[in-house]
Amino acid sequence: MNCPVCQTSLAPESIYGHHCGARIALGPDGGRVLLQRPLAVSMLAVVSAIGGLVVLVIAMVTLFAGDGGSPAVVLGALGAFSLASGIGAWRLKGWGRILQIAQACLGLLLVPIGTIISILVLVYLVRPGVKILFSEKSPAALTPAEISEVAKVHRDYRIPAITVALVALVFVVVTGILAAIAIPLYANIGARARIAKAQADVRVLSSAVALYVQHCGAPPPVAGSDATCAAAPAEPASGDAPTALSLAQKNRQGLTAGPFLKAIPTAPAGFTQYRYVVSGGSYRFCTTGDGTTASSDGTTTTCP
Repeated sequence: MNCPVCQTSLAPESIYGHHCGARIALGPDGGRVLLQRPLAVSMLAVVSAIGGLVVLVIAMVTLFAGDGGSPAVVLGALGAFSLASGIGAWRLKGWGRILQIAQACLGLLLVPIGTIISILVLVYLVRPGVKILFSEKSPAALTPAEISEVAKVHRDYRIPAITVALVALVFVVVTGILAAIAIPLYANIGARARIAKAQADVRVLSSAVALYVQHCGAPPPVAGSDATCAAAPAEPASGDAPTALSLAQKNRQGLTAGPFLKAIPTAPAGFTQYRYVVSGGSYRFCTTGDGTTASSDGTTTTCP
């Protein structure tokens, strides 16, 4: 008798193909049964692995477009889960079948088509022959009844294959829709978060200058970094946020106060460094990015 895979001659009690290494069991009727992946399991594995990679790519795009956050973490976890389930199913590992079952359970939420298809997949994965294939048992350890169940799985490949093909189609469509919605959505969330940080930072900087003025009697000079209150800056002037705000200041009365700010904040990604503008006896901070200008006075639309 020859190996069903590589067609090499087999010894009567052989349980492995000599050249291909295929696992072979001797059936109750004397025939040989291959202990290999059924077509349906192979398709499930491929769909899960590819889908997992796609979701991981979406997670990476979300991470860079939206400055990270929980959406990217959730997408990354789902992608890694799907990829692991695909690898486990491809290798016929017991944990791979468990992950596939968990993935099908999640698919039950995709009412109504996803629910129907996931039920069919779950029914297939709990078949005795499928459970035996994923048990990682040696061919010699299988009973005749177990070998018979495996043979049934290989004979009944058409309906499961069609089911998995439908799963693949639904998965591709759903993934495409999610990608089309998620990437712009999370990018907008990231932009709003950056704008909110910039607006909060310029207000904090302005409040620090107000405390400085109360102590020193005048705003700090542009790019000022002295630890002694300086004279009022020449106007108009603009420059980087004065580091004097993060230093203790000694005024003319010999009193020391501060620092008024722990550290000069860093502007969000894509924004210019915070600018300090003194003009007309007033002062403000501003920055530009994501198509908008954040200013501590709330009205200015330009930033030098």
